[in-house]
Amino acid sequence: MKPSTSAIEQVRAQGHRLTKLRVALIELFATLEKPISAKALLARLANNGLEVNKTSVYRELEFLQAQGIVKTVLIGGTQTMYEHTRDHHHHVICRSCETVQDIHIPAVEQAVDRSAHALKKSTGFSDIEHSLEFFGICHSCR
Repeated sequence: MKPSTSAIEQVRAQGHRLTKLRVALIELFATLEKPISAKALLARLANNGLEVNKTSVYRELEFLQAQGIVKTVLIGGTQTMYEHTRDHHHHVICRSCETVQDIHIPAVEQAVDRSAHALKKSTGFSDIEHSLEFFGICHSCR
């Protein structure tokens, strides 16, 4: 089952409405391979023939986050972007053009997971999350 299909079924099963915008966002996030800004989302929706206002998009992003379908990613500590929650991963960001790319580094992810578990035990904190970003210059900017 495609991520968009399972997310749509999840929303439907919980008794929520499947508006045209909600479905369009779920389907769009299922195709994205990197985080996207709200501004870029508006442009993509418009290119797909769906003109919506910014407030509606933010409202739907909040809804999709509450459903666990989309998550907020703070890139470089300042830029809010959104991505599908299908897997946990990290990012590499170009210091020149600010392009963001998803990366998977199993050894690093395992070490960070062990560290988060140790923090949980030593501090008593729960629901510990983390963000790991690498910065460099992308191939296009070199």
